[in-house]
Amino acid sequence: MNDEYRKSLFDSYQPRSEYKDRPEISEKTSLLADKKRKKLLGDKDPTLVSKVEIFLIPKINQAKIEAKMLEQKEKEVSECTFAPKTLDYKGLAKK
Repeated sequence: MNDEYRKSLFDSYQPRSEYKDRPEISEKTSLLADKKRKKLLGDKDPTLVSKVEIFLIPKINQAKIEAKMLEQKEKEVSECTFAPKTLDYKGLAKK
């Protein structure tokens, strides 16, 4: 390609008018993000919290996990009768 021709192509380049400087976020996505942010931060002011602090917030609530584990153990124990059926060994020994 000719250098002069290539230069003319780049000099005449204009970005399309339908493209914007920044990407747009839909209103639904914005509402979901706000809801999640409020859930993670609780009563803290989101303007005073840095992105690093937000990333360091644990995503999994350890208390919920422990409660589920305890509930599962209680369910297992509730199914136990603690009265196993045994054979009558005295009756078998006489025969």
